[in-house]
Amino acid sequence: MTLLLRLTVSAAWLLLTPLAAMAQSGKPSEVQSFWLTPSEKSALNELRIAFTARGGVWIDFQTRDAADNRNLAFQRIVRGTPPFAIQWFAGKDLRAMSQSGVIHDLTSIAKAGDWTSKLRPDALSRVTIDGAVYGLPIGMHTENWAWFNRKLLNQLGVAVPRDWDDVIRVLALAQRQGIDGIAIGQGGWERHHLFNTVLMSEGGSEPYRQLMEQADATALNDPAFARTFSLVDSLRMFDPQDSTVTGWKEATEKLAAGKAVVQFMGDWVLPELTTLGLKAGQDFECTLALGKVRQPVSVVDIMIFPIDEDRSLTPEHQRMIDAVLDPDTQLAFARAKGAISVLNKLESDPMDICMRKAYDLQNETTSAPATVMIVNERVAAIMEQVVNDFWQRKIDTPEEALALLKQGLATQ
Repeated sequence: MTLLLRLTVSAAWLLLTPLAAMAQSGKPSEVQSFWLTPSEKSALNELRIAFTARGGVWIDFQTRDAADNRNLAFQRIVRGTPPFAIQWFAGKDLRAMSQSGVIHDLTSIAKAGDWTSKLRPDALSRVTIDGAVYGLPIGMHTENWAWFNRKLLNQLGVAVPRDWDDVIRVLALAQRQGIDGIAIGQGGWERHHLFNTVLMSEGGSEPYRQLMEQADATALNDPAFARTFSLVDSLRMFDPQDSTVTGWKEATEKLAAGKAVVQFMGDWVLPELTTLGLKAGQDFECTLALGKVRQPVSVVDIMIFPIDEDRSLTPEHQRMIDAVLDPDTQLAFARAKGAISVLNKLESDPMDICMRKAYDLQNETTSAPATVMIVNERVAAIMEQVVNDFWQRKIDTPEEALALLKQGLATQ
């Protein structure tokens, strides 16, 4: 099914709520996003400040979450009432929209602004489709982090775990002392996120990308998948199934309060912890790419500019691009969001030890793309269901989980 056909189908069920009515205003400086936590709002505000300082008029339009943002964006594009700019991820959706001709080609602006030398190659490559540039990189997030409560590690008398065996030993010790091990939300995507984090550490990017990006089920024969299910089998023993922890933000708050030992989540946890008054190396510890394979998994946050009835780039587009890529804006945004700047020469800026680790590893090796940027939707749905059922013990053994995953991918 083509993107435009999918968009047309989606538009048919647009709810005529006040939110949807507002969406039809089509105001030229309206920016649609799903950044809702305190640190996300703070980061978005840095972009707003820079844009308005250049004479722009910024109109917020916030959606409930990433899925709502995606669906509503498609609906608005089909209706001919797109916002001026939309927060998005680089990846497969960007390619589909570029091929459908519904977003602006920014190649001329990129060439004039010398993005090739100005931007990090791993940021620019993610928004370049068949030689043309279709997205404005904002920041880069690394996903495969482990965040440890320092006070609890001290209480347990242990060092920061260096691998998954260390993690399991520490969690077992905490459990014996009545301390919750893992802080994790109730959403299936968070469990799938942890599974992918373990998978990358066990097998690297090759089997991960073979399955996620190429939808090649033969990847499941790689021993890394069996090892991953075995490790996840051990880890699930230390999830207290805390119903009060509905999402990753609540999990971060639980970690910060010293009510759980570890959280496995991306670097967007960092500004939430610092907003709560905690300091890296003192109140919490951070480990990027825990395990055998030390390779970051990265997602590139971008803005896209939908084509409206005018169909041409305007000074307003240039104003937004100049605002986002200004070094001062990039530094402020990166600090607020816990992200890596998309600019090449900002690494000397003083930062906490966690962001230093992110920059160092990002420069040391090529990152693997986050699943949100590459994953086949059919594969994602099957994997999330199997992983979630396994985590909740609806599937008993790692062997059974792997067999069910193979079966599901083979029969769809």
